[in-house]
Amino acid sequence: VPQRVPLCSLHPDGVTVAHWEWCALDGAMWSKRVLVTCVVWAALVAPAAAAGIAEETGVTGNSAIDLSAFLSGLLFNGCICVACLLAFSLLRLRVPRVYANNVVIQKVPFEPAKSFFGWATASASVSTEQAAEVVGVDSAMLLEFSVLCMRLSGCLAVPLCVILGLLYSLLGGNAAGEDHLGTVDMGNVKQGHPWIPYVQAGIVWGVCVMVHWNLCRAQAKFLPLRFAWLKSLPTPRADTVLIEDLPMDFRSDAELKDFFVKTLGEGSVREAHVVKHASELRAAVDKREKLRERVHEAELRFQHDGCRPQARLRCCGPRVDVLEQCPDTIEELTERILAERARIRQADQNGDVGVNSGSAFVTFSGRRQAELARGLHCSADRLKWHIRAAPELASVRWQDLTWPSRLKPIGAVLGHAIVIFLILFFMPISAFITNLGKLVKAGPLWAAVAPTIGLQIMMAFLPSILLTVFGLCFVLRAEMWAQHHLQVWYYVFQVIFVILVTAIGTSLFESIQKIAKEPLSFPRTLAVHMPSATHFYMNYIVLQWSAYCLDTLRLDNLVKFYLYRTLYTPDEAVAKTEPEDQSYQGFGSRYARLAIIMAVCIIFSTLSPLVAPLAVIHFALCRLTYGYLIVFAETRKPDTGGAFWVTALKHIQVATLIYALLMVGVLSSRAPNGIPAAIASPSILFVLWSFYYLDNAYDWKKLPFEIIVKTESLRRCWDVLDKDEAYVQPELLDDKDTDSRQDLTAATAGCGCGGGARGRGFDEGDDDEEKAGRPAAEAAPAAASSAGARGAEGGEAADAALAGDRRSATRWGPLP
Repeated sequence: VPQRVPLCSLHPDGVTVAHWEWCALDGAMWSKRVLVTCVVWAALVAPAAAAGIAEETGVTGNSAIDLSAFLSGLLFNGCICVACLLAFSLLRLRVPRVYANNVVIQKVPFEPAKSFFGWATASASVSTEQAAEVVGVDSAMLLEFSVLCMRLSGCLAVPLCVILGLLYSLLGGNAAGEDHLGTVDMGNVKQGHPWIPYVQAGIVWGVCVMVHWNLCRAQAKFLPLRFAWLKSLPTPRADTVLIEDLPMDFRSDAELKDFFVKTLGEGSVREAHVVKHASELRAAVDKREKLRERVHEAELRFQHDGCRPQARLRCCGPRVDVLEQCPDTIEELTERILAERARIRQADQNGDVGVNSGSAFVTFSGRRQAELARGLHCSADRLKWHIRAAPELASVRWQDLTWPSRLKPIGAVLGHAIVIFLILFFMPISAFITNLGKLVKAGPLWAAVAPTIGLQIMMAFLPSILLTVFGLCFVLRAEMWAQHHLQVWYYVFQVIFVILVTAIGTSLFESIQKIAKEPLSFPRTLAVHMPSATHFYMNYIVLQWSAYCLDTLRLDNLVKFYLYRTLYTPDEAVAKTEPEDQSYQGFGSRYARLAIIMAVCIIFSTLSPLVAPLAVIHFALCRLTYGYLIVFAETRKPDTGGAFWVTALKHIQVATLIYALLMVGVLSSRAPNGIPAAIASPSILFVLWSFYYLDNAYDWKKLPFEIIVKTESLRRCWDVLDKDEAYVQPELLDDKDTDSRQDLTAATAGCGCGGGARGRGFDEGDDDEEKAGRPAAEAAPAAASSAGARGAEGGEAADAALAGDRRSATRWGPLP
């Protein structure tokens, strides 16, 4: 959803605008996104009328003029990249608060050189471990993912260009004819070639094995970072668990604390807080904070202009003096807030469960007790007592935790239904917008853009639409869940409407029905159209270079900073400018866009070997730009500890599966006999086994007990953390506690220590375990607690619970 900011500094007559309106900067941001996307895709669109979904998206078949178009696009996008990087090098030195803010606040592993291209050297010098210490594991693994993709592309580029490229061009039979760019791809191989399909069958196996080996190697490198992040989780988050779907008998702070004290022993629980239904209190607190911001803004405007700003406190209300009217309103709200807080606390003390929701946070005296609690089998009803690791305190979505249990599955079903509706009706909606655009007569430029204007608008707004759906329909618990959902579904959309678009034909419904009736026909369906569109994907990769280089300029942040700087201090201006647009520049979108380029490389590199070296350049450019922006310029984001990385690896496996299916279909239709297809067909089973192996061979979700027992004491970082800080809703805290928490959040946001960087976020892996069933070692903690977890048997059961070893724990039997 576009951000809202006060337009005080933009108002023509210099007075403060009272109510919040859509900022012109957001309009500029959306206009820029739509314009850039339209220009990029317009370069790929053929002038012919659209006869299917492929044509509507601009995907065209190979032709004789592709070489000149490719060279022109290569030159044009290369010039844009050079110009953007030169402009960025200059802006970095002129506007450090936008392009080197982490350097200014000294939250970087080292200070880059102040030379013109010092940023490039600094980006190349940053290691994954250094990035993890400063900006978190998710940001560091984004850099590592670009390196992984560059390595995979390089492993494909050398043998495919040397072996297949030469075979296609010299011994293929010159089937491409006048298509000179096609002389080095499979289009130059004549139908039924006697022996090249056998080489391709061997290449298919080599690609699948190479991808699997590199993914396993990358996952093994990721585990130490993940475990270090888990070990360094700060207090109180490391000692706290989130409980959802509490039974009615335990929906009070006292009853819940007493339950865990009886279960785990005296002194094991520090505090328990059941999330309260406090929507009215939250609204009053939010309104008071907005009024305080307006008063602060009016004071700055009064100091700057010398006139008393006026504003409308209500929509369409009269204009009043902000400095005179707002303090009285703030005082009235404060009285209401105090009264509502007292009412909620009194209701909780009186045992009124109506004020309490079904979610709660329990903070234990140590991490051992918290780990034991996560494995407890509290009830025979598996719809109750869902216990997982606590999210980072500052990122908790308190409103989501108050959802009634009966509404959660309804919201999830509704959210998935909306997403599926978008997939099925994505092209009809785009076509409707396109038809409206064609009615406008605005010259030749509009005539070039109009045929795909609907698709470009839908693609530009798609991340924001998906994030809005996730926020409204899903119980996210923490802010980063929305980004993780975006990563998954944004990748799905791009696979369908970028890669598989040529195989869909004229209707997605008809394609789904055909595959459902004849599943074995899917490889041949892929082989009919996809090999003839390889030149489009070469241009597609090249065009992404300029898009990434344009992102390095951070134009939205630059314009906002200069506008805010006229009124606010530099620190306040930076705070209002950051972060960048999270719908397009967040973790979800960035990981998905890198994964889709890697998918294009894997799927089409055997058909057209030149795709691989283009992908190498793309990922090298991403590593260069992201390596500087993420570490030295952008603010640190909440951290999941690597959940995005694991999902991205699965996306590469999906691409490998599509590649194997495509090549089996190609070999079965173009080889002189069925032997090459028979040789390549088992690679599909190998990729499916790779899915299973990578998912089960590396247990990244929990900290292994062998690491816990070797560690004398779990390292505690973030010395700025208050040890008495509690998982309590901000609106229920006293004003001084609220201010302290805000200061704490600001302090920890810039912490550069290892634990601080890794401590932000949540243990995302537990939700996957929730879907698969209850956590392992259900019964061991309960039995261990009966002995106080101090006897030999109790200690053994506790060890089994921490290690997640079901075989060692199930001998106790289920004991609710």
